[in-house]
Amino acid sequence: MSFIRYKKFVIFLLTVCLVTAVVFPISALGDDEKNFSTNVTDKLKWSGGPTYNTNVDLVSWVAQVIRLIISTLGVIFFIFIIYGGWMWMSARGNEEQITKAKDIIRNSLIGLAIVMLSGLISFMIYYTVLFGGMVVIK
Repeated sequence: MSFIRYKKFVIFLLTVCLVTAVVFPISALGDDEKNFSTNVTDKLKWSGGPTYNTNVDLVSWVAQVIRLIISTLGVIFFIFIIYGGWMWMSARGNEEQITKAKDIIRNSLIGLAIVMLSGLISFMIYYTVLFGGMVVIK
C-alpha cells in the first residue's frame, strides 16, 4: 500500500510540474503596448519561444547551461523538501520515520541553500567576465 501512495504522490508532483511549466511562461508574457495579441503562438514567438538565437558567444552559452543546471537542482531539492514533509505527516508517530523525514528536509534545505549561493556566485562571475566589473542594478 505504501508503494501505491508513493507512486500516486510522484505522479501528482510530475503533473503539477508539467502544468506549471506550461501555464506560467504563457501567463508571464502578459499584454503590453508592444503586443496586443491574444494568440499563444504569437506570444511565444514574441518572447523568443520556439525560435532560438544561433549567434551566441561561448560565455553566454556556458551561463545558460549553468542556469539550467542550477534551476533543475533547485526544483529537485524543493521536491525533496515536499517529500520529506509528506513522510513526516504520514509517519503516524513512528519515531524512525520522523527522524528520516527530518533528515531529508534538513539535507534538502542545505542543498537548496548551496544551489542558491552557487547561482549567485555564477551570476556575479558571469557579469564580471561579461562587463569587466560589478553591475549596479538601479
